[in-house]
Amino acid sequence: MSLLIAAGLAAAVWTWFLGDYIFLRFLRKFDVDMENSVPTWFSVVCLFLCSIVLAAIALTEWRGKGPLRFHWFGLTGAFVLLSLDEAASFHETLSAPLGNALHTGSFLHFAWVIPGGFFVAGFLMVFWRFLRQILAETRRGFVIAGFVYCSGSLGVEMIDGRYLSLHGEDFNYSLMCLLEESLEMAGVILFLRSLLSYLADRVGSLTVQIQR
Repeated sequence: MSLLIAAGLAAAVWTWFLGDYIFLRFLRKFDVDMENSVPTWFSVVCLFLCSIVLAAIALTEWRGKGPLRFHWFGLTGAFVLLSLDEAASFHETLSAPLGNALHTGSFLHFAWVIPGGFFVAGFLMVFWRFLRQILAETRRGFVIAGFVYCSGSLGVEMIDGRYLSLHGEDFNYSLMCLLEESLEMAGVILFLRSLLSYLADRVGSLTVQIQR
């Protein structure tokens, strides 16, 4: 992750201060504000890894008839959708039509944060019981990871929108986008770490058998 952030910073510096050279075409693949970039696919892979670990936990809870097994399956589905959204940028396609319909601007320049905020609120309502019943250490890890992720995906995104509507794209805006993506990646990594720790404590090890 640190290497991706450093490469993203180099891409921003090169773009705004050194001009369009052949090497920039390579560095642009590490620009966090571009689609189909290396940081984007890193996030896609991390989110999908979370869904795989969640599926392993859900299946284990199902076999043991755990009381929270449906919540684990729900989380699995949610992270599959998050991974798909990160790859295809479905949420960004909402900004223009929703912004035009609601006449949003300033902090709501990227209008998709409105349904995004409702989604987070609804998610917390559905999984509140789940959070209260899991182990305290796991709960703390999930809450910290969620806070870090939402700080970037919603909080910094709103600040980005405000800045972009006032000043347009410049080097400062690129740095803000880098901060946003860094927080998102950090949140996913923290969540994955908590999941792996939970899986190790509850399951120990998994054996995968492939039969001909």
